[in-house]
Amino acid sequence: KPALNQMVELRRAMTYPSLYGYYKPKHDLKAVYETRFTNSFNTANPSTELNDLFFNAYYEEFPTVPVFIGEFHAAQRGIDQGPDVSNILQMAGSNPLFLGINFFEFQVRYDKGGTELAFGIFGLGDRSVSKLSIAGNTYDAWCLEPVEVEASAQSLPSSVAIAFGAQAFASGELCQPDADKVPLTAAGFADIVAMGTEASRATFVTRVVRHAGGTVVNAAGLAAYARTLGSFATLEAAIAAGGAS
Repeated sequence: KPALNQMVELRRAMTYPSLYGYYKPKHDLKAVYETRFTNSFNTANPSTELNDLFFNAYYEEFPTVPVFIGEFHAAQRGIDQGPDVSNILQMAGSNPLFLGINFFEFQVRYDKGGTELAFGIFGLGDRSVSKLSIAGNTYDAWCLEPVEVEASAQSLPSSVAIAFGAQAFASGELCQPDADKVPLTAAGFADIVAMGTEASRATFVTRVVRHAGGTVVNAAGLAAYARTLGSFATLEAAIAAGGAS
């Protein structure tokens, strides 16, 4: 059985360490294994295959040792992930030895390529939301986009969230500029203008005014000003001249 043989071999080593050349352990490894150890495995098989492939034999061979799935995601099988995750969670709920799963994985691993691109619930969008420096190099932090799966009507984040009992993931604005967070620069202003909402323009201008040490005393007037503002340079000039307060 997949994974089971390795688990049996490890238990044997912990029970009889001298068989593996470890003659004088400082502690009772068998007792440690029996009271503290938890098994785990990774799988890309759908939940419907796991009883025959693993769990039926596992529960018989390890009647007291808990187990969990460290990486669960049948990404390459063209199945609806929502029902599959729901089913594996029901399986976990029906046997106390099965502790649960970790759905694999948060972000698509573009650096790995190949079949690894099938995993990840979020991909990277086309908008940089920030910059970060690592070892003297500057990198973009890209916005996230939910992965879509043909077999499901929901995005992958929503399918997983619903399976765990949460609400569908509101992902429509993940890669939309946030007027409360974009940089106070010409590029940030351009992002907000592209959104086409008056509220976002007003929020951005308010942030710039406060960043410059000013205070907005006429919200309606600021909203009207922001509605027709043509450039970030114009805003900077107005603030410098005392035209926005």
